[in-house]
Amino acid sequence: MNKKNRQLAAVLAGLIVLFLIVRWVKSDKEVSSFKTQLFVLDTAQVQTIKLYPQTEQQAEIQFNKDIGNWTVSKDGIQSTVPNNRIQNLLSELQRIKPQRLAARTEDKWSTYQVDDSLGTRVVLEDQSGHELVDLVIGKFSYRQLPQQQQNPMMGGQPNIQAWTYVRNYDEVETYTTEGFLSMTFNQGFDSFRDKTLVKTPPGNITNVRIQTPESGSFTLQKLGNEWRMGDVIADSAKVATYLNQFRTLTGSEVDDRFSAGGTPPYQWTISGDNMADVSITAYPDGGQFKLRSSMNPSTTFTSDSTGVFSKIFKEPLEFLNGE
Repeated sequence: MNKKNRQLAAVLAGLIVLFLIVRWVKSDKEVSSFKTQLFVLDTAQVQTIKLYPQTEQQAEIQFNKDIGNWTVSKDGIQSTVPNNRIQNLLSELQRIKPQRLAARTEDKWSTYQVDDSLGTRVVLEDQSGHELVDLVIGKFSYRQLPQQQQNPMMGGQPNIQAWTYVRNYDEVETYTTEGFLSMTFNQGFDSFRDKTLVKTPPGNITNVRIQTPESGSFTLQKLGNEWRMGDVIADSAKVATYLNQFRTLTGSEVDDRFSAGGTPPYQWTISGDNMADVSITAYPDGGQFKLRSSMNPSTTFTSDSTGVFSKIFKEPLEFLNGE
C-alpha cells in the first residue's frame, strides 16, 4: 500500500471512529433522557383533584374529598360524585407508564395537543396543598393490530393498540403512554356528577305513594304476597317490573338554573324494610318536568313526558291486570 492509500485509510478509520463515538454519545443521551415513570402516586394522599379539560376550554373543575366521599364543583356549583368515578381517574393515572419519548422540544406540544390550549391538565394535591401530580394529557392515536398479533380470546374481534401523548406540566418532553386517557379526563362538569334518582333493592320496597294532578293520590301496598291499591289487587308482575327499575334509576340532563316555587304537583315516595324513605318531586316547566330526589337533593334533572319522568309517575290503571 503506497503512502497516499495509507493516508486515505487512516482518514477513513478516523471518520468511522468519530461516527461511532457520536452515535454512542447520542444513544447514551437518549437513554438517559427517557423516563421510566413520570411520577410516583400514592392515591391515599390525594385530597384534591383539579381538572382543566380541553372540552371546557380549560375551565377548572375541582374534586374534593371529605370523610371518604367526593364532591365536584365548578363556577360555584357543587355536586356529589360517585366514588367509582374518582377511583377510575386515580387508577388511570397510576397505570401511566411512558412507552416512548415522542418529542424533546416545546415546538411539538401543539402537534401532540399537550400545550395550554389543546391539552387537558390534571393536578393532584394532598391535604396540605402540596402537588403530587401535574400532568397534561394530549391527543390519542390508535392502530389495528395485524391479524397475527390479535388475541384469540377476543372472539375474532380486532385488537386495537391505543396510546395517548402526555407531558409533565413543568417539563418539555412529551411521551406516549398506553390507552385512551383523554376519553377519561377530557370530560365536562356534568359528566362527573352523581345523577342518581333512586338506588334501592326492589325487594325491600313495600309501599309506593304516587300523587299527580291527573289521578290524585294513590298507594301501592304490599300485603303478604299481594300488592294492593286499597281494596283492588294489583298485577304483581307489573308491579315487579315497575319496582325493578329502582334498583338504579338515574337522570340525564341537569338544570342548575331552575328555581322551584310552591308545592310540587307531582310527588312520589317509596318506603319499606331495611331502607330509608326515598321521595321524588316534579314540577312542570314549559312542556318538560324538573325532578328532584331526596337521594340527590342538590341536583335538579330535566325530563320530557317520555323520559325518566314517565318511569316514576304512573297512573293506577297501569298496575291492573289486563291493562
